Amino acid sequence: MATKVITTPFPHTFNGEDFDYWSSRFEVWLKVFDLWKIVDEGFDDPEDETGLSGEPKKALEANRKKDIDACNQINLAIEKAVYEKISKAKNAKEAWQILNKTYKGDDKVKKVRLQSLISEFEKLQMKEDESIDEFFAKVTSVVNQMATNGEALDDQRVVEKILCYMPQKYFSLVTVLEELDKVFTLEDLQGTFKAYEAKINLLNPQPRQPDQALKSEVSSSGGRGSYNNRGRGENFRGRGGNSRGRGRNFSGNNYSSNNQHESNQNSGNNNNGNNHHGGNRNQNFNSQQRGRGRGFQRGRGRGYFECHFCHKPGHVISDC
Repeated sequence: MATKVITTPFPHTFNGEDFDYWSSRFEVWLKVFDLWKIVDEGFDDPEDETGLSGEPKKALEANRKKDIDACNQINLAIEKAVYEKISKAKNAKEAWQILNKTYKGDDKVKKVRLQSLISEFEKLQMKEDESIDEFFAKVTSVVNQMATNGEALDDQRVVEKILCYMPQKYFSLVTVLEELDKVFTLEDLQGTFKAYEAKINLLNPQPRQPDQALKSEVSSSGGRGSYNNRGRGENFRGRGGNSRGRGRNFSGNNYSSNNQHESNQNSGNNNNGNNHHGGNRNQNFNSQQRGRGRGFQRGRGRGYFECHFCHKPGHVISDC
């Protein structure tokens, strides 16, 4: 069988952590290109080839070619610190054995690790704020590591474990499942609980977290103004400093202390110097006008008029 040409290296580089995960995926990668057998079993490489000819010689050359390809794939799939441990290996099988012994351990190490995993499995319990996917992913990870270290659990035992330690909100479903005369796989059980979880979330939506509420509040502001408004003003939604839009009226109650002082000052000046020129009309206009100006007195909304001499609103040049 001809070896497939490998155009790209294995995409997941091993850095010395989680060897079981990396090695299981790398094993499949090598099988795709017909290189796993040469890594797992090796081949006889005689020092003296004088007696070889014909098919045996061709087979030896093909195995050597596969071994070089396998070594190259291993070297490309590990980082420098890991490569230094296998740099003196003579073939792919020896390099793989070094990696297994270094990062997976011998039988004694496996036994100790298995005891730790069994204890972790017995303590597994779903938390109230944990999702079904998160909990089942945690269970699956522990079960797979136990299998790698020599303790394979059947689905029935895992299912029984899960049913015993589900949170209270799933008790009604657990009772129904225990009454059914059916053997569930781990995948079937996860799908059943996930559907039930969706119903719970639909009937009892979770309250938003403080950070989510803050994001929603900030996004709803949508403008340059402060205090969560959409305009360029400081307190309301229009462009004016104290107005509520492009033409909406505003009341004097919303003025700041500075604006009140300025309004009183302008009103006083008008009353002292020009009482007969409609000072009251100007003052009343300041508190009820509809405008889009940048101040509280320069609106240009419906009904706006101003003196062409002093450029103040509320009277005409004949009254100035």
